[in-house]
Amino acid sequence: MPNYFQTKSRDDGSTFVTRRDDCPEWVADAVQESHDNELPNDWRYETCAAIFDAFAEGSEDVSEIADGLTEFRTGALFQWVADYPGRADWADEVASDFGMQTTTADLLRLGQFRCIEAMTETIAQAIEENAEVSV
Repeated sequence: MPNYFQTKSRDDGSTFVTRRDDCPEWVADAVQESHDNELPNDWRYETCAAIFDAFAEGSEDVSEIADGLTEFRTGALFQWVADYPGRADWADEVASDFGMQTTTADLLRLGQFRCIEAMTETIAQAIEENAEVSV
């Protein structure tokens, strides 16, 4: 399978992946459909190129390819959602598939609550321990 993608540089020196001008129309159509109603963006193009590469290298297992491309770094996952908040819907879909009665937003809200609660407990303890000093 030929390489349908290329890396180009922007004026600021950063690089991005894009389709080659001579790629077949079906590749362009597949990339466009793979954008899932998002505007064209670097993550989608890079991922499409990596998927095509995996198939070109002989991989055939869709789940195995997806697993190999799934980000494991927490910060990168949060950035993935921050770039297009609608991506959280994918996590909500998985939660629904597993019968979980919560959404990604609810989990983030609960996490933030827990964080603020811990901060509040720390401050309350400091106030209590230093009440005599404040008087």
